[in-house]
Amino acid sequence: MYNNDIIPKVFLGIKTDVIEVDEIILNNTYSNSSLNFNNNNLIQKLQSRVRPIEGGLEISPYRDFSAGTLGGIVFDNETNLPCILSNSHCLDSRGKFSKGTPISQPSVGLSGGAYKRNIIGYFLKSIEIKTSSQTNPIYNIADCAIAELAPEIKYDTTILGIGEIRGSSDPFPNLLVKKVGRSTGLTEGYIKTINLSTGIKASRNASENTLFYKNLVRCDPIGSAGDSGSLVLDPLNRVVGLFSFSSNKYAYFTPIDIILNLLNISI
Repeated sequence: MYNNDIIPKVFLGIKTDVIEVDEIILNNTYSNSSLNFNNNNLIQKLQSRVRPIEGGLEISPYRDFSAGTLGGIVFDNETNLPCILSNSHCLDSRGKFSKGTPISQPSVGLSGGAYKRNIIGYFLKSIEIKTSSQTNPIYNIADCAIAELAPEIKYDTTILGIGEIRGSSDPFPNLLVKKVGRSTGLTEGYIKTINLSTGIKASRNASENTLFYKNLVRCDPIGSAGDSGSLVLDPLNRVVGLFSFSSNKYAYFTPIDIILNLLNISI
C-alpha cells in the first residue's frame, strides 16, 4: 500500500478494515470457459463473423494479433454517427495505433479475420493511458475508446445473448451485474466495491511499468482476457460500466457515466 492510500483505523467515528486482494497482472491468455452459464454455442458465435454487428462480438485492430470485445454501439454527440465502444487496449493498443486504423470483426489473430471484408470501422479516439511507478503513481481515469463504423456496416444496438439495452444507471455495492464477452460469453456476479483505486502490473517484474486507475468498480470474476471492452449491465439491462480487466478473484470496470463523458458519446 502507498503512503497516500493508508486508511486510518477510525474514520469519521467508524472503524475501518483492510481487505487483502490478489495481485493484478495483465495477461494474454485467452479462455473459452464460462463462469456462470453453459455458453459454448454463444461463445462460438461471438468469435465468428456476425452481421449485423452488435455488442459482445470479438474484435481487433486489423493486422493485430489480439482480441477484445465490442461492448456496444454508441453515438458520437458531435456527429451523431454510430461508433463501436470498447477499451483503448482493444482498439488502439493503448496508443500504438493511429486514428483511422481499421477494426476487424472477428479478430485477425485468434479467429482468422484478416480479410478486408471483415473491416467494420476505423479507430476514432481514445483516452490516453499512462504508466508510472509505485513510488510516484499517476492515476488514469479510464481505459476506453471508440471506432467509427464504416458506412456500409449494418448494426443493432443490442447485445448478443442479452438483448436490448435499456439506458444506463449507477453501480452500487451488492448489485447483480452481467456481461457478454468473446472469451467467457454471458456471465454474472455481484459488485463488491465502488470508487476503488488500484494498480495493474504489465508483468510480474514491471515495477516501473504499472497502470494505475481510480474510480473503479470491483465485482465477482465475470470475465477473463479477451472480454475487455464488454459492457456491464444490471438485471434491468441498464448499462452500469465498461469491463476492463480482471484478476483471479475479481473483475474491474469503470462506471459508464465516466466513459460517456470522457468520450462525449451517448448510448
